[in-house]
Amino acid sequence: KENFICTEDGFMRLMGDEASGYTIYDIQLEEAGEEDAAQAVKALTDDTMTFSDRRQSNRETRAVYWIFAFFVYVVIALITVCGIMNSMNLSINSRMTRYGIMRAVGMSGRQLYRMIYAESLTYAFLGAAAGCLLGVPLHYGLYHMAILIRWDAQWKVPALQLGVIVSLS
Repeated sequence: KENFICTEDGFMRLMGDEASGYTIYDIQLEEAGEEDAAQAVKALTDDTMTFSDRRQSNRETRAVYWIFAFFVYVVIALITVCGIMNSMNLSINSRMTRYGIMRAVGMSGRQLYRMIYAESLTYAFLGAAAGCLLGVPLHYGLYHMAILIRWDAQWKVPALQLGVIVSLS
């Protein structure tokens, strides 16, 4: 059984005279004034009709989505931070003798610190760039498979999520 969501005018144009034979009408409300609109629709029903309000269920579904998304992005951020720290730790440990030689020939502690800081910024920048270049097309592909095939929803670049992840790196 397929669901087709459209405006009332679109439904009437598609169905013509056969539109009167349908008994289920789904209405999507905007958040502004939704309670008044729901009460007005309910007032139009009589004892032969069933009025079903799914707004609370929809709110719960959205809340579960945001909790899951928050969890996923926290895990991604933790993996990002731990990956950068691990890479830096391995890099510094593998070059410890080189750093000692540089200090012996006159490099100051401040210069050494700046060099390590520049290296960490390079890791973070290249990691964020690679993540964005690989992650955004992956996000689009998953969104296309899960959402666009079933509904004609508009895909947007997840700028807020990208900003949070890049700022954490």
